[in-house]
Amino acid sequence: MAAESSIGGGLEATTSATGGVVHHRTTDAEDGYAARENLAHPLFAALATDRQAQECRALVRACALGAGTVPDKLRARMTAALRASGSVIRET
Repeated sequence: MAAESSIGGGLEATTSATGGVVHHRTTDAEDGYAARENLAHPLFAALATDRQAQECRALVRACALGAGTVPDKLRARMTAALRASGSVIRET
């Protein structure tokens, strides 16, 4: 029985450490898409600390994922600016 307990405890520690590694890689890379995927995964939700989940939610918000769409007028202005800058880059 003691051997089973130590095996289970080791698995729990390993699983918890794995959740921490996934969290650190996501936040260190500042990858909002990965943070969003982590939050949607039931295993991450079960293993992540409150702080880790909060940091992932903050990263998703900072990347404006799920914030909606860019209004047509603003999108047209951004597209024009990108085309102009693209032309300048190609000409220089």
